[in-house]
Amino acid sequence: SKILQGNGNIVTLKEIDTFYDTYTQYAPDVLFLDIHLKNAKGNEMLKVLKKKLDPDAYTIIISSDTKQDLIMDIKKSGANGFAVKPFDKNKIYTQFLKAPTLVKKI
Repeated sequence: SKILQGNGNIVTLKEIDTFYDTYTQYAPDVLFLDIHLKNAKGNEMLKVLKKKLDPDAYTIIISSDTKQDLIMDIKKSGANGFAVKPFDKNKIYTQFLKAPTLVKKI
C-alpha cells in the first residue's frame, strides 16, 4: 500500500473473512493477492473470485514462493501478473499501471 499511496483508494485486509464482500463493495481496478495467507491460499481464492464474482478481475499475485508448479497454477487461475517479495517499487507500479480499467492521472 505504501508503494501505491496517492494513486487512488487503497484497501487492505488483515483477515480473509470479508475478502469477497469487500471485493464486491469496492470493485477494485487492481487486486494484489498474497499466496500464503493465514487461513487460505491466495491462488485458491483467486479461482473462486474469477469463477463466482468477477471473471475479469485484474489480479497480481504476490509471494516469495517461486516454485514452478505454483507459478503454473497461478497462471491457470487467471492471474494477470506475479510480483516476487521483497518488492521492487518500479515493478509493482508497472504492474499496477497495466490494469485495463485504471484511470491514470494526467
